[in-house]
Amino acid sequence: MAAFGDVLKFLRKLNGYSQEEVAKVLGVSTPNISRYENGKVTPTEEVIRKTAQFFGVSTDYLLGLTDIPVTESGDIPEYFEIKLDHFKHFKDLKTSWKLRKMAEQLLELADEIEKFE
Repeated sequence: MAAFGDVLKFLRKLNGYSQEEVAKVLGVSTPNISRYENGKVTPTEEVIRKTAQFFGVSTDYLLGLTDIPVTESGDIPEYFEIKLDHFKHFKDLKTSWKLRKMAEQLLELADEIEKFE
């Protein structure tokens, strides 16, 4: 499972935010975002909480305790659902075997998550 910095970087890029934009939302400096992402600094509990709220994921997901980005309410964040729609198309396209396999695995994971709702 990923560390906080890896998850932060993934979520930031997935949503198209710069380090500066995320820093402003979290109330920290831009260099601190870089340090979090590179594992050089451990975020405070407040930063972890704000990050979870901003991206709509659980703190467990941010801390690498689970691979499922479910929010506290049990919902899958909207941007993950949008990304899953894109993966549905990969299954049918003539793409590399590895990419099609990854798309299938992500869709299977999404089906598993829906069982808990």
